[in-house]
Amino acid sequence: MGKAQDMKPMTAQEWDLTYQFGDPVWDEPPTATLARLLTRHAPPPAEVIDVGCGLGATSRWLAEHGYQVTGCDFSSQAIELARARIPETLTVRFAVADVMRVPPQLGQFPVVLERGVLHAIPQTTDRRRFVEAMARVCLTGGSGSM
Repeated sequence: MGKAQDMKPMTAQEWDLTYQFGDPVWDEPPTATLARLLTRHAPPPAEVIDVGCGLGATSRWLAEHGYQVTGCDFSSQAIELARARIPETLTVRFAVADVMRVPPQLGQFPVVLERGVLHAIPQTTDRRRFVEAMARVCLTGGSGSM
């Protein structure tokens, strides 16, 4: 296996194939600890962006618990599947967006939640760019969770 500095993050197309043909066992609702932290520090109806939302399990949980949710992922396959999994009784806004270049139309959020992107970025310089991108999405005085 190569060194982290030699590795490249997966492309959107590679993630599309992962979601189309793989079994994304990591797509699950927040842990009890994260749920307690969210409830304590950003109670509903806080507006939350779920960065790298995948199939939307966290986005769904947030909506079920009264949060205003935007889920974004750069895999169009993941977003398509996430939309199909959200019941009509819940409101979740989904967007195909590259988290390294979060489009301005997504806006800024008081709560930025990321549960699986940073560890999938092998290079330190790309990790810094990711954290900088998340800071741009977070409102001044907002909260972030990585």
